[in-house]
Amino acid sequence: MMRNYFLVTILIGIFSVQNVLSQEAQSFSLEEAKAYAIKNSKDLALQQVEVNKSKMKVQEALSRLLPQVNAELSYTHYGKLMSTIIPEGLFPGLPEQAIQFGMPENINVGVNATQTLFNGVFLVGLKASKIIIEMAEQEKVIQEEDLKDGVSRSYYNVLLAKESKEIVSKNIENLETLLKRTQNLYDNGLAREIDVDRLRLSLANLETQVNSLENNVELTELALKFLMAYPLDQEILLSQTLSDFVDEEVKVIPQKGDFSQRKELHLFDLREQGALANIKVYKSEYYPYMTAFGSLASSAQRQNFSFFQFGDKYPWYNVRYAGIQLNVPIWDSFGRKSRINTAKEDLQRIRIGRDKLEESFDMVYGKARIDYSNAINEYNNTKRNMDLAEKIYQVSQKNYMAGVGTSIEMTNAERELYTSQANLISAMYKILIAKTDIDKALGDN
Repeated sequence: MMRNYFLVTILIGIFSVQNVLSQEAQSFSLEEAKAYAIKNSKDLALQQVEVNKSKMKVQEALSRLLPQVNAELSYTHYGKLMSTIIPEGLFPGLPEQAIQFGMPENINVGVNATQTLFNGVFLVGLKASKIIIEMAEQEKVIQEEDLKDGVSRSYYNVLLAKESKEIVSKNIENLETLLKRTQNLYDNGLAREIDVDRLRLSLANLETQVNSLENNVELTELALKFLMAYPLDQEILLSQTLSDFVDEEVKVIPQKGDFSQRKELHLFDLREQGALANIKVYKSEYYPYMTAFGSLASSAQRQNFSFFQFGDKYPWYNVRYAGIQLNVPIWDSFGRKSRINTAKEDLQRIRIGRDKLEESFDMVYGKARIDYSNAINEYNNTKRNMDLAEKIYQVSQKNYMAGVGTSIEMTNAERELYTSQANLISAMYKILIAKTDIDKALGDN
């Protein structure tokens, strides 16, 4: 009994360890985060369903050009047979009378087959249906690009929140050290109480700020997890920093953008092909269409239900036939012409929409390029300003500790340093967002 107890305890421990390991936080680079999101996205899974449905529609269209075979079985019981009037004088010596033909029990079994020999609508429509598959696949690619763009922006948001929090936390550590030194000076009569109060107020403000930033980190991580379809209750780690991307991203941006890689334009091209195919489908309605048909059938009539009895006394009568049917459209009161004109208007609408979309890409690219240039300049200026602010803060701190500077000078220098640090992080973030906008405009996500 004791042995079984220890065995159960060990097994529970093993499963517990496995469960803990399965819940360990995962670390992602930006590209790994994108790949994870694409693999686990529910939206992309739904779009794949649409792609599969499009393929099924093509198979459905193809089936209409292949043989159609159907079997039929019909049974009829006449409680009273239909009467036929035989007029008087039709047969010499017979008066007018009603007679019945047939048997009360009737059954018929058969196999019917049809085969389309020529149908322009189906042939052209089959080619058009293949475009539907390509459109569904292209829409999925667009969704993937949008998802990668969203993950990039959300990834940067998390880095911005985390690095802002880290800077404020580091400033808190430095300020706590300075407060202790100032408190010692005050206790020895070498500093004023107001100097200690100023530092305590600054420390309280930073602690409030870091609490707000902690909440911001949590919110941005939650948004990133949601986009990635990552477990919301599981910790996530990011293996890159803003500096990693800024060092990579600083480069010359062309004056004119090349939008040939934009998947949205490819989708519009497919829509244009589909509209042209629709026009051909409607025009093909003017063409004749031909169908072959055939049938094999057997029937029996009985006075009573004896269809499972066989022999010469219980005959079955066979019938078979085959033929060709040709249908020639002649007049439909301009119905086909109206459908063709409507399809032409749809084609024109698609072409105008494509031109408008390309113009919007040009505008977005131009703005993003300017934003990127401004962000680079802002980053370089802010970086110099922060180096200068750090130098001023260090000098003002040394002067204050040496008794040749005032607490106001040190507080002002401290405020300028915090502002420069925040501006630098903001400038780095602006560079990444502007570059992301450029990549989005060019289709380089």
